[in-house]
Amino acid sequence: MTPSSAPSSTSNSTSKEFRASNRAANFNGGPAALPLAVLERIREELTDYRGTGMSVMEMSHRSKEFEEIVQQAELKLRQLMAIPDDLRSDFLFRAEGAGNS
Repeated sequence: MTPSSAPSSTSNSTSKEFRASNRAANFNGGPAALPLAVLERIREELTDYRGTGMSVMEMSHRSKEFEEIVQQAELKLRQLMAIPDDLRSDFLFRAEGAGNS
């Protein structure tokens, strides 16, 4: 490692600020830039979602862990959009499958 590439002794928040300042801002229609804290959490859970040993992308859509993700997503969506409990919501990735619709 050369002296210019050696890690500095600055605080963790300073390095986060530096990394954040080098990020591109997307002002186009469509996806927007995510906060650095969100991206870091995604990075941490990408290979091991909450101690399961796998990412969400690898787990079965019928697993208990994935069903909890779906339930939380539905709950948050209902709260955010004030969807009453008596209205049915369907997610395309529900474990019941197309045959049970």
